Amino acid sequence: MSITGKRITMASIAVLATLLAGCSNPRAATTGNFAVAIRRYMSKQNENLCTQSLILPQVFDSQDAYGNVQQNDTTQYDDLEKAGVLTKSTRRVFHPAANAFVTAYTDTQTRYVLSAMGKRIASIGAADAPGYDVSFCYGKKVLDRVTNFTVPSANGPAILSRATYTYALTDVPSFATNAWFQAAFPDVKATLAGARTSRHHFMLLLTNNGWEVTQ
Repeated sequence: MSITGKRITMASIAVLATLLAGCSNPRAATTGNFAVAIRRYMSKQNENLCTQSLILPQVFDSQDAYGNVQQNDTTQYDDLEKAGVLTKSTRRVFHPAANAFVTAYTDTQTRYVLSAMGKRIASIGAADAPGYDVSFCYGKKVLDRVTNFTVPSANGPAILSRATYTYALTDVPSFATNAWFQAAFPDVKATLAGARTSRHHFMLLLTNNGWEVTQ
């Protein structure tokens, strides 16, 4: 090995030794420093956890213009009605003949709209014919703790470490724990169940001022 190569190797070893030394050095690889970086990153993201959006009001016809029975899957909407988020109604609707090939007919329409409770908790987005995009936000993720991390290693000029962490939830509304609401949105149930238990990861980069999340 050349003298230059030895110097680079010794310098790398010295940097890694410093990183693992700890103390109050913000550049040290410690669970405390990684926790600071992850909390800072999650705070900047400041994202609400929200369900997938639904289009509401939503109307389902029992048959089409040719008399074919519609196979409507209304399970999610029925679960939300049981949770008190939606109101369900049915009515008979007469459809006049559209042309010589489509005769007049009457079918049953089932309509779902936000209930009074649903209107209080819904996040209503842009218009999306025939209604609006509606979702429900149910809290925010914050750091619970950093459980472990990999020994920092060089990747080109960058020094990286992969941290494993668990999350906690804040500002969780009571409706998010409703069994029917969770049946309608299984992701909500999984997210709540994973708090403080499921493991997730962030890649962290060493900078002059300490560690930063790089995803």
